[in-house]
Amino acid sequence: MRRRRPVRPRVRRRPVPLPLPLAGARRSPTGGPSDATKAARPLRLAGPAVGEKRAENMAARSSRADEEHQAKARVADLENKRFVKRFVRDRVKSLGRIRLELLQEILKDAGGTPSYALPAAKSVGCTVEKLPEFGNEEFVFAPREWAAA
Repeated sequence: MRRRRPVRPRVRRRPVPLPLPLAGARRSPTGGPSDATKAARPLRLAGPAVGEKRAENMAARSSRADEEHQAKARVADLENKRFVKRFVRDRVKSLGRIRLELLQEILKDAGGTPSYALPAAKSVGCTVEKLPEFGNEEFVFAPREWAAA
């Protein structure tokens, strides 16, 4: 037989008292809003011109932020491509040849972008060939100048 949990009695909660109005927020004798209330809402009283200026300022700020973000992204992408180029050059120079997929995996483990490996290898001067003895896998070969050095 299953044990039942004891039922808790319902507790009636008292209503929370509302805060008292501030001393400076009194109504004017005419029944309209006071000067303090008017000062707190300048945009509403000033009309649409102030709102339009504010919207223009916000748009300008966001476009500047977007441009800065894009500039930082371009710099980061360029640094990543430079890293990949150095990495590919060093790896192929030390090994002489390497399978392209393996190079991409090593590059990914090192924190680079694998899709940049092939263009980087070609820009460094390496040749990329498919070898039938390895199931037509693509291999990256170091240039002949590197072998002589």
